[in-house]
Amino acid sequence: MTSLASNEYIFATEDPKDVATDTLERYKRIANYMANRGIKARWFKCFQNYYGFYYSDPKAAYGIGTAGSQGELTSFAINQFRNLIQHTLSLLTQNKVSFDAIPETSDVQGRNAAIVGNSTLEYIFEQPKYNSETYRLVELGMIFGTAFLKTDWDSDKNLKGIDGDFKPVFTGEMRLKAYSPLDVIIEPFKSSFEEQDWVVTRDIVNRYDLISKYPDIEMDIINLPHVSDIQLADPYFIQDSNHVWIYKIYHKATLALPYGRYIEFGSVDVVFDDKKENPYCYMNSETGLPLMGTGCPVVCFRPAVMYGSAYGHTVAFDLLPLQDIKNLLASTIASNQAAFGVQNVICARGTSFDFADVGNGLRVLEFDPNPELGPTAGAPSILNLLNTPKEIFDYNNKIDEEMEKISAINGALRGTPPPQISSGTAMALLTTQAQTFNTQVEREYVSCLQDIATQVLRITAKFMPDTDLIKFVGMNEDYAIPQFKAQELDKIQKIKVLTGNAISKSPAGRLAMAQDMLNSGQITPAEYTEVAQTGTLKSKIEDSTAEDALIQWENQQLLQGIEVEALLTDNHVRHILKHKTTLMQPDVRQDKNKQLKITKHMADHQEKWVTLGVQNPQLLALITGSPIPPDVPEPGVSGPSPQGAPGQPQMNAPKQIANQQSPGGVGKNNIANASTPGGVTDLAQSAMRSAGKLVNQGRK
Repeated sequence: MTSLASNEYIFATEDPKDVATDTLERYKRIANYMANRGIKARWFKCFQNYYGFYYSDPKAAYGIGTAGSQGELTSFAINQFRNLIQHTLSLLTQNKVSFDAIPETSDVQGRNAAIVGNSTLEYIFEQPKYNSETYRLVELGMIFGTAFLKTDWDSDKNLKGIDGDFKPVFTGEMRLKAYSPLDVIIEPFKSSFEEQDWVVTRDIVNRYDLISKYPDIEMDIINLPHVSDIQLADPYFIQDSNHVWIYKIYHKATLALPYGRYIEFGSVDVVFDDKKENPYCYMNSETGLPLMGTGCPVVCFRPAVMYGSAYGHTVAFDLLPLQDIKNLLASTIASNQAAFGVQNVICARGTSFDFADVGNGLRVLEFDPNPELGPTAGAPSILNLLNTPKEIFDYNNKIDEEMEKISAINGALRGTPPPQISSGTAMALLTTQAQTFNTQVEREYVSCLQDIATQVLRITAKFMPDTDLIKFVGMNEDYAIPQFKAQELDKIQKIKVLTGNAISKSPAGRLAMAQDMLNSGQITPAEYTEVAQTGTLKSKIEDSTAEDALIQWENQQLLQGIEVEALLTDNHVRHILKHKTTLMQPDVRQDKNKQLKITKHMADHQEKWVTLGVQNPQLLALITGSPIPPDVPEPGVSGPSPQGAPGQPQMNAPKQIANQQSPGGVGKNNIANASTPGGVTDLAQSAMRSAGKLVNQGRK
């Protein structure tokens, strides 16, 4: 290690071992801070309570334990604490989450980036292994008041094959992992997580996996200290010689470190990786430089902010003392019942009574009465010490009510509504009140999901091969991948998270929508079958979005003065209507050359539309979604033909077809009056008249 100047920023020093040394020392200082403030003790107690470890006797976690100097007391717990936290989790995560990537601009690049982004997010968050980590993030946050989730690229996840030297070759994969606050190092005095310039995470890694990856430093890895504390199990001093702690430092791009920094190490003497340019910084596609403030692939979830501290607050902290009182009352009742539940027989001294007769079943017991012993003459009686004061039971019920009030998880949500509440409206009101109380927690949850989704897309665009992206978006939309990769998502402005009942995202909801579309004739039976089998209608959606994307691209080309050729199979009505919108732009109105390019292209659509209506009205009807003309045989169907042999379509009668008024056939002389379901409106008629005039002027 080198000696540091007093004014040198530690994360900017050349030797990564200096950074590792400072990080471990910083970790100890922060741990002491948390211990002195009681933060770690509170975390540990919440963790113990959540899993039922209330007493020193481990049997009390799954049954009835004992306490007292001679084991004379019964330790017993009713874990309301966990039940209330679990109901809060269900309230937050019960609705299916859907994502909507919103492009910054409406151009083709932005549209294509959004297409790939939405498909990627839908695919990623449908995977159980990723969904479970986002759930763990919320669960850890509700227990500890603070939790973290890291999104990074695991380059050694999957074995791809063997290289020429018989060494394994791996492929990477997206990785999401939730962390407790004990496994993430941050500056504890910054109340906003966005203000953190750096974050350190620690992971347990197999020592021999590291040796396989870094064979040149095998002995250094062998000498790494083994794991002696596993997260919250440190009081038990668990030791595992096969595993070690690995620390990863992520420093953002800041004024002091414009490119950020990434360091991975196992100890002050064992550094595995040191990148002077943080690979998780977002790059500006125009300048190629990192965006300031990016480079941290970690998000922080806090149910409530604790001002003046980097750590948050959770309702679990408020439930801790109430749960202690409830355990005390439950143990008091249980101890009394266990000690005095078996009745004892008492009798006065001086009576002739055989105690062996008590345990011999039902019988008549005789004794010699002694009048000197009072009215009962010394008759045996039951010693009743079983009665527990009514106040204890009343107070126990009062504690239950207080815990429900503090957590806002009322009986209606737990399936046991109050006796006085019987109407559905009243129970719905109680449920709404609970949801309103947890609005702040849900807001923090949604904010974290937005940040996670953004990180997923950034990492996908940077690290994932095109071949893997195709399985997200499908072969029909793979044209959008180059823009997604090239722009590195600069075109996506933000990710919108919808936490409502996203019925359109569920297979059942899509099937119901498809049924309505089938009944209204918007889809065919074959397309309805596709929804029933796959839960999606991608072919129908992709056809529409691909056509719109093409029209948008053509508009951009035309506005740049680049000529575009129309194809016979285009939906000409749709193209003409969309192209006419470009003529409404003020700069186009003042540019005759652009007007000519646009109107010439529209006239090209018009001519091909007329040609298709004359030569092949069946194809025109299929393209526009119109009914097949009644007097023209459908493709593949034979019928009588007045001008040709029986069974041949009337392809040699353009005059007759051109002048017919049918939804699919369009004649040149009545083109402006043709009617189709997608229809040529007054807007299109005006466009075609303008196109004809301008094209004729251009030809002259």
